This record gives sequence, structure tokens and C-alpha cells, in this order.
Amino acid sequence: MADQTTIEWTDHTFSPWRGCAKVSPGCDHCYADVLSKRNPAVLGEWGKDANRVIAAEAYWRKPLRWEREAAAFEAEHGRRQRVFANQLGDVFENRPDLAAPRLRLLDLIRRTPSLDWQLLTKRPKNVLPLLRRAYEDANAEGNDPADDGSDWEEVEEWLELVRWLDCWITGDYVPENVWLGTSVEDQERAAQRVPALLKVPAAVRFLSMEPLLGPVNLSAALDHYWCPECDHTWAPPGMREPDLPRDRRLAPCCSICSADVGRDVRMYRRDGIDWVIVGGESGHGARPMHPDWARSLRDQCTEAGVPFLFKQWGAHAPADCIACEGEDRTEGAECETCGSVIRAGWPPMLRVGKKASGRQLDGRTHDGFPSSPAGEVAP
Repeated sequence: MADQTTIEWTDHTFSPWRGCAKVSPGCDHCYADVLSKRNPAVLGEWGKDANRVIAAEAYWRKPLRWEREAAAFEAEHGRRQRVFANQLGDVFENRPDLAAPRLRLLDLIRRTPSLDWQLLTKRPKNVLPLLRRAYEDANAEGNDPADDGSDWEEVEEWLELVRWLDCWITGDYVPENVWLGTSVEDQERAAQRVPALLKVPAAVRFLSMEPLLGPVNLSAALDHYWCPECDHTWAPPGMREPDLPRDRRLAPCCSICSADVGRDVRMYRRDGIDWVIVGGESGHGARPMHPDWARSLRDQCTEAGVPFLFKQWGAHAPADCIACEGEDRTEGAECETCGSVIRAGWPPMLRVGKKASGRQLDGRTHDGFPSSPAGEVAP
């Protein structure tokens, strides 16, 4: 597999095992599932009990090479390298046969501090339990040296991993090179997955909202102030600015409770999602993305000061067609002028393919990235 990738928000992909199981509508047309059918012996299989294929030894060494090249990359690009795992599976799929490779992956992340690892999962509820499992497994390895003492260096490495995992799980020291994300395609999945993601200590938390299949309100998940009395939330413009107060004594007052009780009721600042990626679906059977869904997320991120990246329209793009916008519209019919399928409440959407549809939203390319906690400021 190639070192580089065409995915707009990363530099490398790393898939230490291949294969997964579909869990929600966003998985329906999974490109990795389609790809795997060409060579399941290498690319794994899809299904709860299907085969997962562990990568070859040479493949596992690639991140170590990227780590050695980190200084040269940063000198050339002015930022750190980003590595997306797992493109062809899910890092936090809970299967006994994935415990060992997941532990190896976590140790690899620990030993490559110059790489920013973008761990994306559809199973955020599994993250903390599986990190604890990894901690227990590493601790067992570190406390089982050979009788002759010949592997004490290896034992010390295991104990370093134990300390690293313990600090991450407790939040005492979160790995600065780990960006933790979850996939969200609609409001139902946002309600299920975002709260679970926010419970995990992380230097950067992000959402991959591709394919976006419905409108999503993220206002409570982005950085905001929160009132414990009435559950009111508020995010001032530019919420991500570092000079905004974290001290509750300096926090804004709740406009609702303060008026009701006649005194200042201070709100709490809560950290939320640090980055949002949005994209439409591509490939066979692709479902269109309503432009207003993407616009709403862009505007929510702008108001909260959260970086927003518009990855693609996907297979369908908005079309300028006067005939489609007329009053005489038959649901499900194909417009004779532009060929788009007429849908109530939708603008004309024409299937033109991913390349032709492009990446611009309202005439602008959105390439927002968060700053890397490990050192560099976002462009």
C-alpha cells in the first residue's frame, strides 16, 4: 500500500488490520468493504464474525520510518505529519483477536511522538474499556520477565507503555500526538457517539461527518459555556481563543437563571469538539448531501471558533436549474433539463461524480485544521 494518500485531511494512512462490521447507515456503502472483496486474503472481510487480516511485519515498520523523517517533513511543510488509523477497519472494534494488534498499535503510537495519529472510530464507547484492557495486557507482559533476566530492556519498554496508558486513561497526561475522532452521519449518531467521545481524555477530539446523511446540531458539543442549574449553553464567537476565561469566577453569567433568581449564576466552560470534517457520499449508490446540512455545520463551527474542513460534495453537487426550481415538481421525477432527481425541499442535485463536484462550499474551499498540541499552530 502506498505511503501517501489522497485523503485531504491526512498525510499517511495506516491499517494494521483490515476488516470491520457495519454498525449504522453511514456504513451502507463503505468503500473499504467494496475494496476488500477484490482481495479478502489481504484486505480482510466485512461482518461481525468475518476474518480480520493482520498486516505484514514490513508494513508495521512504516511509521518508524515516518518518525525518522519527521524533522525533514516539518522543515519542508511547516507542520507535523498526520497519520490516519484505521482506514480499512476500526481501531476500537471489540474482538478478542484484535487485542494483541491493538496493543502493538498503541505502543507504536507511543514510540512515534513526532507523528500526529488520527484515530477514527464508529465505536467511541469502546475506547476507554479497550484502553484499560490494553493497560492490563501491557502490565502483565511487564511483570513477566524471563528467569535469566535477558529481556529486562523489553520489560522496561512494557512498563513505559503501562505508564503511558495509565496517564491517558486517567487524564493525568494525555498523549499530545493522539487525535481521537468518531464518525457521525446524522443527528441520531451524534447523540450516541459524541457524548461518548467527550468522555475520553484526548488532546484533540474531532468528527468525521462523511457521508453526511442528515442535518446535525452540534451546538452542545462544540466548546461552550454551560449552566448546571438550567442546562443552558452558550458559545460566544471565537470560543477557541485562548484568552477566554476558564476560571469560573470570571465566566459569564447564565442569562436565564440570573434573571430568574435575581443574582449572578456563573456558567462553566466545557471543552468540546476541536475539529469538524464534512463530506458527501461518493461511489456506487451514493446518497446526496443537502447543501444546507453542510452550511449549518460550517456556521456552527464558525460561531464556536472550531476549525471546519469541507472534504467533498461527493457524487452529487448542487445544480443551477430554473426548470427544477419551478412550481410544477413531481417527487422522484427526473428533470428533463438537467437530469437531477426532484426531491421536495431540496435544490437541484446532479450526479456528476466526486472529481467534478469538487470541494467548494458557496464558492470557498474550507481547509480548517486544529493546532497540534505537540507543537505547531494550525494554518
